[in-house]
Amino acid sequence: MPTYSEAYTFELHANDGVRLWIDQKLILDKFSDLATDTSSNPAKASTAITLTAGKFVPIKVQFFESVDLAFISLSW
Repeated sequence: MPTYSEAYTFELHANDGVRLWIDQKLILDKFSDLATDTSSNPAKASTAITLTAGKFVPIKVQFFESVDLAFISLSW
C-alpha cells in the first residue's frame, strides 16, 4: 500500500525471464533469456506507474530460470 500518491519506479534484476503485474495489469514483460544480453551481471528492467496513497495494490512477479543459478530482485 503506497504512502504517497505519485509515480513509483519498479525495477527487476534477473538472469532470465521476468513479468511484473501491478494491480492485475501487466506492466513489465521481459520473458526471454535475459542473461544472454549481459556478461556476468544480471539484466535490469524497469518501469514507472502512478499509485494512489492508501490504496492496496497487489504485486505479482513471474520468473523463469534457463540455466545455472537463479537470481531475481524486485525494488521500487
